[in-house]
Amino acid sequence: MSTTTTYADADLLAAVESTVRAPSGYDSQPWRFRLAGGAIELRLDERRCPGGPGGRWGAQLSCGAALLNLRLALAVAGPLPVVTIQPSATDPALLARPVPGAPRPMPPGGAALYAAIPAPPPPTASAPTGRAPPASLGTCRRSGRSPAGCAPAAATSRPSRWSPPRRRRARLRRRPGRVGTFASGTTGGDRRHWSDRSRSEGPGMISVPSTATATPASVRTVAAVMSTPASVVPAGHTLDRALRAMVRTGYHHLVVIGPDGSSRGVLTDRMLAAAWASAPGSFERRSVADLLPAEIPLVTHDVSVADAARVMRGTGTDAVVVVDRRGAPVGVVTAADFIDLLAD
Repeated sequence: MSTTTTYADADLLAAVESTVRAPSGYDSQPWRFRLAGGAIELRLDERRCPGGPGGRWGAQLSCGAALLNLRLALAVAGPLPVVTIQPSATDPALLARPVPGAPRPMPPGGAALYAAIPAPPPPTASAPTGRAPPASLGTCRRSGRSPAGCAPAAATSRPSRWSPPRRRRARLRRRPGRVGTFASGTTGGDRRHWSDRSRSEGPGMISVPSTATATPASVRTVAAVMSTPASVVPAGHTLDRALRAMVRTGYHHLVVIGPDGSSRGVLTDRMLAAAWASAPGSFERRSVADLLPAEIPLVTHDVSVADAARVMRGTGTDAVVVVDRRGAPVGVVTAADFIDLLAD
């Protein structure tokens, strides 16, 4: 078994072909890979996060699936990797950093998991006899030649019309047999493209829709932009437990509920920071209810985005609880959700 202590370009390129076959929401493929100090870095590409509420969370979930494939591919080719999750506190886009571990056999079932990674679809059998498959369009574009010039001589017996491709942003297209991965006929240049951080735009970049067809804020309801399901905390819990829940979930806003399950307001990270600044060390004694304002801003799920924004401005808050007709919380809408709506 190999005793290497660092990864090289060949290791990265070999692993990426299996890694990018991981499933991803809306086929967004929000991952990037980079060699740094002999380790392979798995990074989150913010430009490819699916739009709408939970887009970043969904992208991180997709990157987790990619990390599983990456570990399996590296373990098949060499020693089992040792993975550090979120190794940098100042670089949130860096999700994981695998490095070669000590030589040891793959755990039982590892080979079966690797074999279950979807393979690229086979070449179509409808091509005429004697015609080799043409070179990939990406290879032709990089070489400056037309697809007819890239094809073998046997494939150019008939004249073909070709015009230079117009400059446009790449859009995501689902293809048969494609599960968050390349189509068949992937070249080494294509794999290097996926692992190259120097490019300003990569394949699969999501286009920004035209604002001319966007739904006005006075018509769209908060149900379309709210974050759901909401992370809740009982009003009787201590601030220490609420802080731990906020750190564990990664949410900046927690919906506070009473004993009957009704909403009592929103607890924000700013409230906790102010409470700690005014009375350090009191989090184990004070309850969440101590920080809630007397006026509880609530909106129903069928109100417009504009009306919800007016409620937030009138109460001086950056988040309101969204409730159903019975008063039970179903989500939370924040200023960040409104920013995402404008960006879309």
